[in-house]
Amino acid sequence: MTTASPASRALWAETRLLRWPGLYRLVSLPCERLAEGAEWVTLVPQGAFAALVLERDEVSLTLPEALAQQVPQGRLSGPLVALTLDLDVDLGVCGYLLPAAERLAQAGISIVPQCAFKKDHLLVPQDRADEAELQSANPGEGAIEPVDLIHHGVVVDPANEDGEKPDAKGPV
Repeated sequence: MTTASPASRALWAETRLLRWPGLYRLVSLPCERLAEGAEWVTLVPQGAFAALVLERDEVSLTLPEALAQQVPQGRLSGPLVALTLDLDVDLGVCGYLLPAAERLAQAGISIVPQCAFKKDHLLVPQDRADEAELQSANPGEGAIEPVDLIHHGVVVDPANEDGEKPDAKGPV
């Protein structure tokens, strides 16, 4: 396993793991359906995770499961759980995701990384989600053990009752 850099370990010590409510699916559409894909993303309810990636071979959507199943002629994958590494990471940081990716790979857990401007997100198979949370939480050397993170309330729920920014809560 690669050793986390001191800078990466410092970031992981501040990272909270956020598990989005519900299940998600990846939907693959041909590129010519980009506008339609963007419309599907606008239908995602507030408090849910979504993503749209356009590349040369496809439009890939990450949508809540019920919505994804309504997309006509979309290729589906999942069900998946969406996890956010809840720390704004500067785009100049190198290797932040590496320790978590290696740990999950060693545990045989496949991931679909989806990185945004500020935060990194991982989609993991539903049947391995609890294990993935433990493997990906604070993977830097010398960091707090993942189970300690869960018990000390750093797993957060993005869908709190107030609709405000998520607060830390106990075990999910």
